[in-house]
Amino acid sequence: MPALAFRSIFPNVMVRMQELLKKIEASAAARLPLPAGRLATQELARYKAFLKVETHRLKMLHRSEGRGLEVCQARAAILDLLLRYLYEAARGTLSQQGQKEFPPLALVAIGGYGRAELNPHSDIDFMFLHSGQIAANRPLPYLAKIIDGILYPLWDIGLKVGHAVRNVEDCVKVANTDMQSKTSLIEARLIVGMRGSSRSSRKRW
Repeated sequence: MPALAFRSIFPNVMVRMQELLKKIEASAAARLPLPAGRLATQELARYKAFLKVETHRLKMLHRSEGRGLEVCQARAAILDLLLRYLYEAARGTLSQQGQKEFPPLALVAIGGYGRAELNPHSDIDFMFLHSGQIAANRPLPYLAKIIDGILYPLWDIGLKVGHAVRNVEDCVKVANTDMQSKTSLIEARLIVGMRGSSRSSRKRW
């Protein structure tokens, strides 16, 4: 259903969703920033508490008058925020020189998560879209540090993660050889990082 039609038919739903997202964003801003000098892996309780509070919020929405699509979209928004804060925390572990030299990188949601439709117990599927930061099939040090800084906390707090590390050429190859992967990439959505990387990739596949 087109977005304008959805707004005209379900205006109350749109207003409720906007209010819900504002509450989730406020909760993230209050709970997810790390204290100075602390690593994400040292603050797992912080991330668990955020997910516990927001999962309860979604349960209450579902038990009242929330539609299934609202719950799925809100769940995607919760994970978007978590990933953005983890991304910033991981970048913060780089040296000042490393942050200056760090090449373009984007975290891109794919599949159902890319559509912003994430069931409460679904895997989180996303990719690290980089610009040639691989040598001998291994991420270079800066990229490796970002990947580890995001994935390890996600695993440690019990989330099921499906991830890929690709550049634009990798995405094109995958899209041209596997229809399911191509569909997943067509539904790709930028979470955080360099916007240009995501746009140029989608044009090519």
